[in-house]
Order: sequence, then structure tokens, then C-alpha cells
Amino acid sequence: MAGAAAFYLVSEYKNILEEMAMQDARMMFHVRLGVLVMLFVTAQAIPAPSTWQALPAKGPLRIHPENPRYFTDGTKAADGSLRAVYLTGAHTWDNLVDMSRSDPPEAFDFDGYLDFLERHNHNFVRLWAWDSTTWDTRANGRLGKDFIHNAAPLPWARTGPGNALDGKPKFDLTKFEPEYFERLRSRVAAAGERGIYVGVMLFEGWGLYHGNRRRGTEDGWAWRTHPFNPANNINGPKVEGAEEFSGRVHTLQSPEVNRLQAAYIRKVVDTLNDLDNVLYEVLNEGGEQEWNWWVIRTVGDHQRTKPKQHPVGNTGHGAERLASMLASPAEWISPGRADGFAEDPPAWNETKVSLLDTDHIWGVGGNAAWVWKSFLRGHNPLFMDPYRGVVLGEDRGWEAIRAALGHTRRIAERMNLAAMRPLGDLASTGYCLADAGHEYLVYQPKRNEAFSVELRPGAYLFEWFDSAKGEIAGRGRIEASGGRQQFKAPFAAEAVLYLKRAAQLRKEVELYQWVDFAVEAPGAAAEIGKWDVEGSCVWTHENGEVWRRSLVWYSGSEDTYVYRFGGSLPGRWTGRTTSPAAALDGLEFAVEVRPSSNPKRIGWSGQRAGEPTAWAHQRGPDGKLARCTPIMIMMPDVQRWFDDHGAMRAFVAEFNDNHGFNGGHIATIGRGWFESASSGSLSDAPAAPDVRTFEALEAAAAEWSDRGGWLHIWMWGKGTGGDFGRLPGGYDGEQSRRINRYIAARLGPVPGWSMGIGWDVEFWADEVKIKWWLDDLIPQLGGWHHWIGHRYSDSNIGQGHDPEPANKGEYLARGIRWNTLRPGSEQYAGWEHWYTLTSDNAIEAGLEAVPDRPMMSEDRFRRRDGAWRQKDMHADDDILNEIPRWAARGVAAIYGRLIDGGEGSDVWPNKAAIRAVTESIGE
Repeated sequence: MAGAAAFYLVSEYKNILEEMAMQDARMMFHVRLGVLVMLFVTAQAIPAPSTWQALPAKGPLRIHPENPRYFTDGTKAADGSLRAVYLTGAHTWDNLVDMSRSDPPEAFDFDGYLDFLERHNHNFVRLWAWDSTTWDTRANGRLGKDFIHNAAPLPWARTGPGNALDGKPKFDLTKFEPEYFERLRSRVAAAGERGIYVGVMLFEGWGLYHGNRRRGTEDGWAWRTHPFNPANNINGPKVEGAEEFSGRVHTLQSPEVNRLQAAYIRKVVDTLNDLDNVLYEVLNEGGEQEWNWWVIRTVGDHQRTKPKQHPVGNTGHGAERLASMLASPAEWISPGRADGFAEDPPAWNETKVSLLDTDHIWGVGGNAAWVWKSFLRGHNPLFMDPYRGVVLGEDRGWEAIRAALGHTRRIAERMNLAAMRPLGDLASTGYCLADAGHEYLVYQPKRNEAFSVELRPGAYLFEWFDSAKGEIAGRGRIEASGGRQQFKAPFAAEAVLYLKRAAQLRKEVELYQWVDFAVEAPGAAAEIGKWDVEGSCVWTHENGEVWRRSLVWYSGSEDTYVYRFGGSLPGRWTGRTTSPAAALDGLEFAVEVRPSSNPKRIGWSGQRAGEPTAWAHQRGPDGKLARCTPIMIMMPDVQRWFDDHGAMRAFVAEFNDNHGFNGGHIATIGRGWFESASSGSLSDAPAAPDVRTFEALEAAAAEWSDRGGWLHIWMWGKGTGGDFGRLPGGYDGEQSRRINRYIAARLGPVPGWSMGIGWDVEFWADEVKIKWWLDDLIPQLGGWHHWIGHRYSDSNIGQGHDPEPANKGEYLARGIRWNTLRPGSEQYAGWEHWYTLTSDNAIEAGLEAVPDRPMMSEDRFRRRDGAWRQKDMHADDDILNEIPRWAARGVAAIYGRLIDGGEGSDVWPNKAAIRAVTESIGE
């Protein structure tokens, strides 16, 4: 690299390293470690349910074609692979049909139930059907109550004539109860809006199959109150084997019953088909094999006449066992206790999704260890939850299992689950879900015991999760030479170890352009807003002498975060990230910076050795700094750049090609940082940055950079719409810090811009406020150099005084103080100068007073028909005198013609003459 550029880049970074040491001390916890040596950091709570609104569930779900242990919603990753959807959640008996001893039964609070599911990060429920109008809970043994529940509404209308055995009107099995289907649809839709999938139970079999004859109950209770009991309906379908205490309705031996059941199935499908979050379940426990399969086919046949196809499932602990369920046409199944899925569920390597439910194993039972074991063996675990204890059972410490379900989902969403397989042999514990060589999740159920994991050679990031406390208890990095590696948790409890290959992501970019590394990090915003997620990447050039740092920024869309790199020097750069968020931490990037295909394009600014007052930017093939004084034109506002990019490019082309201006000025943004189209008060500005503002500024900066020019931005300004002290929290509050950090993160690695704080600064700011702004913003830019400053003005000018040193020394003396609040490597000197008052002596005095940085006259020399005659240019030809007056001295300035009432500057009639002047200034 040539001498001047090398001097600037290396010496300038000494300051950056000092700033980084201060700001990154709390995040720089990743180091390179030996195979058996690990670094543990302060425990951090595992990501809690997001404070941002849950996204609606996508669908319909279908079996993942590459990993049938899971469904997919069709969402594709950047590489085109399909996302796997892990389902888990707690369900309870009365979440569709109300149940209690009162008649009618007490209403179930479904919204409160959805709140409960969201708090626990669950995304699946079984929506329970109930086939009888009562439930004798004494049939449930130790879980039962000492009374009989009434259950309503059921799917069929009770029209009579005549009364059923319970004394109420008989059912008409050809007519459906509107309340039931309205409730069914509304509850499925409400769950979907919160990102929750619903297994819609079509029939309930436990009552007839298991509970109808039990000790402590009155035999036949489920059949006596069943709508298909001939005594309870007006239709009189023949039921095979029907007698006083029992009847078989979940069989194909009763064709009249089957016709009525098929009509009901079609009604359910018609009610729900357009919703995305639907799965179907044949029935809960019971049903003969042939009938179960017939229901599945009946659903499928009717769905094929509809736009959407939803998966249908078959559940255990009934007449079917695992082998027949696997052979069935179902897309998901739920194995039972008799098939060996209790305390130590076997690995799942089948072609159907396993929704492994405690209901078919214990009824109500299980523990957190069972959840982790099931998850690590490739299942989607579910919990039969007593919830409020109203229907059955009491709370016997079920919170741990509820929490474990949510923890597994958080981890599942951070992994590339579609590539993971249960590979128990890779871990001495026997519980390992892995994509060998890329990601490993290991469960150690034994407290305070070491274990081994077989790893392929490479560098891995690791994270310990304390399953008892629900906390991340350590992070670090290991270098694995291959084979068995020993691990021991840094805490005495059941442990989960997550390992992820620290892969290097590679991209190419041209010199003086930028490139983004987008990272999906669903769990990053733990108990904070997504805009406040922290992380940084330190970039090192292959020469080992030049460094940069970029901050991570939220894209504004779903869970995507970005590390940005700007190509300021040709060659190979490598980057390494640090972040409290595991998905954003320890990433390795590589960027090859190629020569620019556009010889005009400029890069970042800086100071040339021996010429501290010269405006300079990188230009040419090697990053060398070239002198170029900004001669800028007043531009339309940010919103125009977002709304009509083509027109704004034409604006730049006009003033660059035909007038010769080499830069543009976008006036005060103020509230526009948070709401691009707004110029309202900052006191109630939205909390988050507006990505449209940043897209517009990126576009404007890129347009000027490609033309060899510069963009100057005014960040704040005067009054309620521009004084950042009016932001909620004040000038140094959370909102002010958030926008500064986002500017540094997103615009820092973008070349070709500078920034001023705004206008009439002395009327709304002071040295304390300005120094805070400079000291907060500049260090976060991370070495991508941008001149940042403000103009000093004095109200005496408005009284007709010439701002010369002879003016009692006040203007010059105070201006020196305001313009040197930071060392001269990044703060430029800004002054207010007026066209009709400012003498050449005043210009020279300013340059002499602040000799260690470039100078900008920021008041805009405008031609307009207004009241400020002493301030403005009076004729179109005046600009021909003003441009050389300032630019020949190396002072940046802003010009504009505001006669015709357009946005930004009007076109000058004498533009050819202006171009001749700008070209004569030279470098």
C-alpha cells in the first residue's frame, strides 16, 4: 500500500484499538482454546419469550422431504433448503369443549390459555374433542375428581323431538351445532395468529374404549350420554353391538354411523381448510385399525377437493400398536407406553413425524428429563397438562416439564434442525442430536459427570445450558483434532451441550463498496428489543497492519441480523464476531476485495499526511487518499430518495454531469430517523429506527460515491422536530444511543459520506450535548472514517456583524472551542458564513484558528427570493464568484437555487459556466 494511505490507515487505527478495548471488554469472551480447555463466562438467562409480537403460523405443514422426523412450513433458507418445524406444547382436556360439574359447564378462558402457551414458548396444542355429554372423572383413578363433568357444546344440534337419557332434547345427527363449529374455527385461527399449530381431534375414544367400565364409576356412563346411542338421537342409526352399557361406533361394522361420521369429518375440513396451522388427529385412544385408516382416507379425499392439504395423525394407547400406525396412511403418529416410549424413548428413524405425548404413556406424567431425551432422540414431545386442575388432577410440580418443552423449542429454532439426526453413538450419554461435523446437541442426565463426544476435526463454538435453572451457563471455543473429546459441565445439574462448527463464510466485493453477512438468530433478542441486540466483528487485512470493526444491526425483518463490511483496501480480509447472542457469536468471515471496475468510485475519508486541513477521500486502485474539496448541492429529502429512486439518480446526474458539483447535502432528518416521512416532534418519536431512512441514505451515498462524489448529512436540527434532547430519555438516553449505534453499524462501512449535527446549533444545543454526541457516535464507527461535526454560529451575525476576529474575538474564540471538542482525526471544523458579510479575512482566520482538521461552511449559499438579503446570493451569476472563493482555500461548502419551489435545488441557467468553474478548481 502506498505511503500516505498506509500512514493514515495504520496510525488512525491506534485510536480505534483503544476505543474497542473500552467498548468491547464485556463482549470479547471468545478465545482460541486447546482441545480440553474451555472458557466459561457469566451465566445469562436463555432467551425468554420475545417481547415482540409472535408471527402467525405458516403452512400448511407437510413432512420435511429430507428429514421426516419434522414438518416443514415451506420456508426456505438462503441456500434454498427447507426449514424444519419442531412442534411441542402442553394441551388440556377442556380447551375446546367446556367441562365442569355445573350445567351448562363453565366457559374456558381460551385467550388466557394462549397467553400461557406463549409464556412457555409452546407452539402446538391438541384441541380436544369429547364425544359424550358427561365425563365420570372417577374412571381416572388417582387423577380423578369425585364428581361428574358436564361437557358442551358437541358437534350435533339438540333439536328433539323427545329427550335423551340426560333429560335434554335428543340430537339430530344430520344437523350441526353452529356454536361448536364457530368456536372450533375461531380458536384455531386465534392460535395461528400467535404462531401456534393445532392438532384438531376429530373423535374421542378413551371414554368408550377405556373409561366406560371402570372401578368406582357407574358402568356405561360414556355410552349412555353418547350422541350415537339410539336413545339419544332422532335418527336411529344401527350401532353394531349396542346394548345398555356399550356400543361400538369407532368401527366399520356400522355403515349408517360411518355415513354420519363422514359428513361430520367433511364439515370440520370445510370449516378449517383455509387456515395454515391445522393438523388433524383421528381420535384420542381407541378405534379399530380399519376405521382409523378410513378416517384418515376420508379426510384426505375431501381435502383433495380443497386448496390446502393438512397432515392427519394416528395416536397410540388404543386398538393400534406402533407397527400398524407406521403402516397406516397417517403422516404423523403418537406412540404409546406399550411400544416402549416411556422413561427412555428410543431414537426415531421412521418416515412419519412422531408427536410423542405423555397422554399415551402416563396419562399425566413424565418429567423434564423425558422431554430432553425425547427431543434428542428425534421426537416432538407433548405434555398432557392438568393446567388449572379443574378437569383432572392437581399441579404436582408440572412447571419444570412445561419449561423444558419451551427450552427445547428455543434451541431447536437456533439449529439447522432439518440436517440433525439422533446419533446417540456419538455421545457417551447416548443422547445426541447431530449433523456430524457441523452441529451437535448432547444431553447429560447425570449430574456432575464427565462425558465424551466424537467430533470431526475443526473449530467449534460451544454453549452449556443448565436445564434445571433454564440458563446458559457458559460459552467458549474448542479446536478438535478429531475423535472423542471430553466435556464436563461447569455446574452440578443435568446439562445440555450445544456445539456448532465455526465455519468461515466467504464473499467478494469491489473496492469502495460494501457487502453484508446476514445471520438468522431467532433467540438473539432475549428480554430486549431486536434493535438492541449487540455484537461486533473485527476485520483484519492480510497485511496484519490494518483493522476495522463493524457492529451488528437488525435488518428490521423477522430474526435477521447483519454484519457489514466495507472494502477499503484490496486483498483478503478476515472477520471474527463476538456477541452475547450465541447465534451471532464466534462467526468467521472472509472477504476478498477486488479492484474497482469503476475508476471514478471513491472510498472513505481521512487526513493526508502533512495536510490536515485538506478534505480527502480514498480513490484509485490502492486506497490512497486524494484531495477533493466537497462542492455540494442541496438535495431533496430522504423520503424522496426512498419513494422515487430513479428521479433522485437523475437529480444527481444533472448536478454532477451538467453543473460539476461533486457532492450532495441532505438536510435535517430529525424524526425521520425513526419515521422516514415524518417531520414531527421527537418527543413522541417511535422507539425503533426506520430502515427506509437508511436504505435511502445508502442509495444516495452510493450514487455519489460511484460518481467520485460525497454525501453530507444533517442528522438533527432545530426545534421540536430536530433537537435530540427532546427524545424520550433525553439527549443521552436509550433512544438517542440506539440511533447512534444503528447509524454506526449500518452506515459506518458505507463509503463517501460525512455528517453534521444540524443548523442553528447555538439556539438548541450546547458544548456538553454536542460533545456527548461526538463522543458517542465517532468511536462506534470502528475505523471506517467519516468526518463528523457541526457548524458554529453566532447570533451577532443575524444583527449584521461580519464574523471576523475583530468582532470582539467572540465569534472566533467560542468557535474554536466548539470545533475542537474531539481530537482532529474525525471532527471537522464547521462555521456559519454569510454570502454578503463574510470577508476573505474571516475565512483565513478560521483556517488559521483550527489548523488540524478540514473546514466546512455549512450555512448553504442559496439563491432565493426571501427576507435574508444579507445572507443569500442575489443573482444566478453570484455562484461563479463564491465557488472559487471557498473551494480554492479547501473549504467545503453547500450551494442551492430555490426560486421555482421544487424539492432540493433548481437547475441553474448558467450551469455550463458553473461546471467550468468547478472543473477549474482541480484537485
